[in-house]
Amino acid sequence: EIIEKNKPKTGGITTYCPTETGDLIEPALETVENLDRSYLPIQGPPGTGKTYLGSRVISKLLAKGLKRGNNMPRVAIVSQSWDGIDNLFRATIDELCGMRLQSELEGRNINIYRAKPLKLPKEKKRFDGVNELFRKGNGVPKKYNGFDRGAIKYGVNPDSPQEEEEWYFEKRSPTKNIPEPGGPIKGPDLHSSTHLLATTSWFFVGGGMREACREEIYGNDFKFDYIFIDEAGQFSLAEALAISHATKNIVLLGDPKQLPQVVKASHEGGADLSVMEYLIGKDKNVDSSMGFYLGTTWRMRPEVTMYISEQFYDHDLNLNEICSRREILGVRNGLYFSEVEHEECSRSSTIEVGRVVEIIEDLLMMTFKDSTGGMEVERMVAQSDFMVVAAFNDQVGMLTSKLREEGYPDVRVGTVDRFQGQEAPIVIYSLTSSNKEQIPAGRTEFLFMPNRTNVAVSRAQCLAVVVGAKDLIDTQPKTISEMEALNNLCRAFQDVEEGKGLSGEWPATNPAAQFK
Repeated sequence: EIIEKNKPKTGGITTYCPTETGDLIEPALETVENLDRSYLPIQGPPGTGKTYLGSRVISKLLAKGLKRGNNMPRVAIVSQSWDGIDNLFRATIDELCGMRLQSELEGRNINIYRAKPLKLPKEKKRFDGVNELFRKGNGVPKKYNGFDRGAIKYGVNPDSPQEEEEWYFEKRSPTKNIPEPGGPIKGPDLHSSTHLLATTSWFFVGGGMREACREEIYGNDFKFDYIFIDEAGQFSLAEALAISHATKNIVLLGDPKQLPQVVKASHEGGADLSVMEYLIGKDKNVDSSMGFYLGTTWRMRPEVTMYISEQFYDHDLNLNEICSRREILGVRNGLYFSEVEHEECSRSSTIEVGRVVEIIEDLLMMTFKDSTGGMEVERMVAQSDFMVVAAFNDQVGMLTSKLREEGYPDVRVGTVDRFQGQEAPIVIYSLTSSNKEQIPAGRTEFLFMPNRTNVAVSRAQCLAVVVGAKDLIDTQPKTISEMEALNNLCRAFQDVEEGKGLSGEWPATNPAAQFK
């Protein structure tokens, strides 16, 4: 289905749109429930709530199964990184805990398992209500025919003289004559009793899961009903296909216009693309006949949303009215460019570091108004309201050191990759390199990549400032794709009339006075 880019098989549902009132949860839930050995893309531009939607669809699937008392669906959450996995996993658990399902339990449990131990302080290792709702653990029995046993594996048994692949027990004591298993047991083995599993793709491509899922006798006993792939814009097509044997259906949550794959091979015919890029394309929004498009952001003010919508989403990204209830007072909110002059800067720039500090100091004297919670709150801008994004790790290190030295240790600093999925009232983006010739070898496409500009700017709820040397943009593009990429940054360098989504050049001194 995925390779041939067939339309999702969802029974009589042929278009994937919100209700007339704008609700997406129920249409998405109904669609997922009707998946028939197929897949469903859900494209979520910045701030549109794909994690919110995904967690509620998963929790409702599990809650319905719990209330039925039988045929509990089995759901796995997978992503390119543990940060991505945990983001959706935790949101799902929080939602389940908030459903107050105790009255439906009647001795039943939702079995959950996270394949990697949580490294958290003791006080954060529990969710409220978890002990009432969930049974935790991998379910592997400690005994097999009266003997101690480990997890079951499939492959060449290191304790056997046979070279053929077979089922065997891991960590089996060589001093005990434990009989070899005839195969996995439904319930104890391969998480076949787990209703919500958080894991990487390694579990699904392992020999045991691969063999069990293709076994005609018991294959369906070990397949999951759904695998939800979060950040599917970074999840390779090959990896998605490799785990597809272990599930009946795949739900893809992501956006091909945000950060691409971290590691990418070079293959022809689209084989090097992420699964979302392959199905949707790099420059298109998903069609309503192929999947859900979340077209309303809950994060960015109109001035920022307009830029993101025009440059990256074909003028098709709207905003919820709640976005206008956040504002930095004393300055026009939106996107700015702060021009600096420097030469021979490649991976770091002390001049840009200094300008970033100046901007932070200016804005710390201003007021942040937030009425999104039902009450109007005005307070001074705090260090925690900032997110400083840099193109290169060397610049991140220099910014971190300088901000600590100046007494601003709580300002968040990192590369674009660190901040995907996060937000802040104010974002400052340091481009770092003096000109195109100074960009580190092989990193020109990296710095100018539209995906990275999209993610960097769209973290901002109210105000984004791009800091850079104008010579970096004053260059002759060599390809059409480079020209298109430069166009996205050029808009940040231009002064345009008010109302076009850009507010102009950041004033060098006393911005509050200029905008009174």
